[in-house]
Amino acid sequence: MLPNAITDHPLEIIETTQPGLTWALDGREIDELEALAQTVRWILATERFEHAIYDWSYGTELQHLIGMPRDYVAAELPRVITEALMQDDRVLGVSGFFFGVIERGKMHVSFTVETIYGRDLEAETDVPI
Repeated sequence: MLPNAITDHPLEIIETTQPGLTWALDGREIDELEALAQTVRWILATERFEHAIYDWSYGTELQHLIGMPRDYVAAELPRVITEALMQDDRVLGVSGFFFGVIERGKMHVSFTVETIYGRDLEAETDVPI
């Protein structure tokens, strides 16, 4: 008789979160909130689907906002940024969007990233419009 893998040796699936330890651009080791802040900056600076090195869930989709009316961009940015950042399992949510002055064809946006570390991260970026 052949063993029944399901009843003889049940498998237990254990899900773990990898540590956030990484290297900063200046060569220091960084962890947790500082590592997440660096990741947020990189996600916001990377256009989704543009670079073969990144998986299709990495980056933002901002190209379609170029040339659009300011009101449309302000309405669309929270969704685009939230969708991009929520791909990282260290991000619990994104809120508190504030839109600043448009200078040189870019809209300034700031927001709060809610993290698993119990502290929020303040982030900002300039989006070409």
